[in-house]
Amino acid sequence: MHRILSTILVTAALAVSGTPIATANTSDIFNDASCVPAADKTTPVLYVHGTSANTENWAQNAVALKAAGYCVWGFNYGRGSGLPSLSPTSFGNAALDVSARELARNVERVKEATGSDQVDLVAHSQGGLLVKKYIAELGGGDNVRRAVTVGATFHGTDLNGVGRFLSPIARALPRLAAFLVGPGALQQLNDSPEIQALNTLPDTQAGIVYTSLYSPSDVTATPNSTSILQAVDGADVVNINIEASCPNSGRVLHPNMQSDLTVAALTRWGLERTADDRTPNQRACSLSALPDGSDAAR
Repeated sequence: MHRILSTILVTAALAVSGTPIATANTSDIFNDASCVPAADKTTPVLYVHGTSANTENWAQNAVALKAAGYCVWGFNYGRGSGLPSLSPTSFGNAALDVSARELARNVERVKEATGSDQVDLVAHSQGGLLVKKYIAELGGGDNVRRAVTVGATFHGTDLNGVGRFLSPIARALPRLAAFLVGPGALQQLNDSPEIQALNTLPDTQAGIVYTSLYSPSDVTATPNSTSILQAVDGADVVNINIEASCPNSGRVLHPNMQSDLTVAALTRWGLERTADDRTPNQRACSLSALPDGSDAAR
């Protein structure tokens, strides 16, 4: 019986992560203290990966932003314990409280290194949930200028229906469940105490520009309404269906979002759009149609 339950839990963990784990190579893309941003792109961009992932998953997206004149930063959070953390490249497995505090520390690290008062956050899946938690629960909103999220689990996930089977198992065997999939995955289930508590907090904060990207082909952050942000007065919020807004994107799956080139183009649009720019045009859907800005990258 335990073997069957273990199989279910591990399968669910892979679904929650939804991210191919990249090899953690040393990269000169992120955390370049010598980077000089373009004159109109002075706010540093801090990437936040998802469950059982690492910052290298963002490499293609970050290359595109750096070529456009941005300085990009990243970090690995939520090392955790248990089965998922046996891989040296698997992060985002710790409890949400632990990971949110790591995000807070890294925002301060980037601010100190760059001299900037604020950062722009670009986040995937659990990373988007942590952005909400950092702002709404830890009081980090004044440190954030813009937030661009993709496939975010702001309101948890039912894992395309698998969650209704997983949740009772996790409640019956909490230690086994935590060992097999990690607290970070379990706490994203939409009926978890952590998600129920976060649902009582506002999704957004006045003064911050939010762009939430989601895809109907995403069967990990489900239902897709989990990625929809509700705006409070004074917050600039758009929720973008990637496939509807950018028909040439094809199917945008949860595991591929961080490396998807349409997502990379929309990430830049989210960092640069004006308050009256609520829907990306076809030019915004393609990196090749945007000014390359490579002469501003350092």
